[in-house]
Amino acid sequence: MLEDDDRFRLFDEKTELFETDLCNKDTWDNIKTAVKLVTRYHREYMPITGKPGKLKDIVKMLSMEPEPLDKVVVASFADENWQKLTIMAARWLKFIDGTDVQSDRTVEPNYFKTRVLRTITEIEALAVELQSNTEISPFIRNEVSDLVSEVSKLRASFEASGYKSMNRDLAILISNKASELEKNTLYPMIRKRIDECLGTITMPNWLKLLSKISFKAVQFPHFEKHNMVNYVYPRFFMEKSLFGNTDGTLRLSINIERESKNDMNSLIKIIDGVKKDIVKEFVRAGLNQFAIKTIKMEVTPLTEKILLTPLGTSPGVLYTLIKRLNPDRVIVITSQAGKDNIPEICMKAGFDIEKISTYLFNDPFTGFEEVQDIMRRMSSDFPVDIRSRITVNLAGGTSFLQYVTGEFAEVLESKMLDVTRVFAVDRRGIDAQKKEPYVVGDVVELPESKSWADKEE
Repeated sequence: MLEDDDRFRLFDEKTELFETDLCNKDTWDNIKTAVKLVTRYHREYMPITGKPGKLKDIVKMLSMEPEPLDKVVVASFADENWQKLTIMAARWLKFIDGTDVQSDRTVEPNYFKTRVLRTITEIEALAVELQSNTEISPFIRNEVSDLVSEVSKLRASFEASGYKSMNRDLAILISNKASELEKNTLYPMIRKRIDECLGTITMPNWLKLLSKISFKAVQFPHFEKHNMVNYVYPRFFMEKSLFGNTDGTLRLSINIERESKNDMNSLIKIIDGVKKDIVKEFVRAGLNQFAIKTIKMEVTPLTEKILLTPLGTSPGVLYTLIKRLNPDRVIVITSQAGKDNIPEICMKAGFDIEKISTYLFNDPFTGFEEVQDIMRRMSSDFPVDIRSRITVNLAGGTSFLQYVTGEFAEVLESKMLDVTRVFAVDRRGIDAQKKEPYVVGDVVELPESKSWADKEE
């Protein structure tokens, strides 16, 4: 497309302009070479360095082990800067393509309906044609029949939802069945054809039909993801943070469909999968070797900002958190003595006391026998919503109250909710804090403890 066919040429030769144009011929040739290499090497199975990662079965069958890009650029560019630029561009495009979350093909709301129904209809039509073929074995006939039966159930459930949402479990089941069909039947048959071939490789029509059916059937979970996630975009990159706690952090926003018809648990599972894919593809592209040390992701649009914090008898911590974070709702783990300070704290901070929920320990020092009941009440009162921004403060109050707060943060994370841990800091001396507690201090975000390898898992 770049130069082999004039009908699709994207870059003109611009010969007459090379004398005066800022872009000279060598630069123009380098641009074309870089674009071609980046386009070729952004695919998952094309290695940037060393050997490729997980190869698709069809790639392995055809013995297509490509030369890594770092070797190709050395032969393609004399300038080391062009070599580095091309490799880095390929890494980023590999990452962006691998995450595959943008709804770039969704042009209007009915597209999701059209896309799902079209794929179901295509699978059913291909299956009818395949079933009429006398060459296929009874085993393949039964496997395809079972797959189509599940696809018909998916159609019925999709229609029952008013074409708003798919049955997620059924979509995953169909995708898994199709993958098994590829792995255990389709690819072995293709391999057999290749091994037995003495000249031109030919594939019978029934094998082509089986390939089309399995390929289309694995797509249903992707449709759901594309329909839910509008786009992922970078908010900012923090090369150096104020306290050194979040150096090298890339902040991403995952913008989801505001009117999603999926239940919250399905929504959480899908978005959790998207987040894991983003980290996995980032590592797979090799981008974790450079300036970005961690990725923080937030779902937008936000429904509310929630603050969870322990509280002792010193009001300064909660005052600082409210002034710095401006939460929509505050959950306080404290004692009766701590609760008595809340009206004054709210008055000083200009915060609505109705937005504060308190959970009281009779023994704020060692009240372990109270933990189970309070954790149960907090869980039942806490709405599970992936669109909430949850900040957990681990400073203030007794060591025991801090422990309980940390434990509840882990409960929230077990529900696949994002939790940001912080601590409030007042750098003044104890006497100054006691004399005037209502001074806004700092709120410091705790760095993540997981390595890239841990995140990828």
